Amino acid sequence: MAIDPTELAQLPHLRGFTEDELAELIGMGEERRLAAGHVVYEPGTVADEAMLLVSGRLAVSIEGEGGRERSVGDVWPGEIVGESAFFPGDNLRSARVRVVQGGVGLALPATFMEDARGTRGLSVLQRHLISTLARRVRATDLTIRKVWQDELAAQKRAEERAAKRDEFDEATMPLSLGQRLFSIFGGRK
Repeated sequence: MAIDPTELAQLPHLRGFTEDELAELIGMGEERRLAAGHVVYEPGTVADEAMLLVSGRLAVSIEGEGGRERSVGDVWPGEIVGESAFFPGDNLRSARVRVVQGGVGLALPATFMEDARGTRGLSVLQRHLISTLARRVRATDLTIRKVWQDELAAQKRAEERAAKRDEFDEATMPLSLGQRLFSIFGGRK
C-alpha cells in the first residue's frame, strides 16, 4: 500500500502543500511499515536517513545520568525525526526512537538534500524541517524557562528555611541550573 499524497495533505504540519509537491516528496523516499515496539534508530548509529512520520506515534529518548533512559518527546504524524542525517558530516544518532503506535513512515536518505536539489519535493521538506526545528526550539526554551523559575523558587525556599534555622545547610540547597538541565536533557556535564 503506497503512501497517498491526499492523506499527507491532511496532516497538520503539511497542510498548504499541493498534492503534486507531496507526491514528488513521496517519490524520493521509501515507505516503511512501523510495528509497535520496534526501535527505528539507536544512539551511536550512523544517521543515514531521516523519517517523515505518516501515521502512528514514535517516542524519542536519550541516555541520561547513570545510564537511565529518559524521554525527550514524541513524534506525531507529519513530523520529521532523524533530521541530522541531512546535515554534512559523519553524523551519529544521539537518541533512541521507538515505535509506540504502529504506523507508516517515509524514509528519506541522507543524500536527499543533494538528490532533490531544484525540486518542489526539496522545497516542501526544507520548509517543513524549518517549522519542525522551530517548534522544538520553542519547546526547549519553555522547558529551560520552567527549570529556571523552579530553581529560583527552590533557592528562595532554601534560603528562607536556612534563615529560620539561622544557619546554612548545603544539603538543602537545590540543584544548580546546569545540574537541572543536565537531569532533563542529558548530555555532557
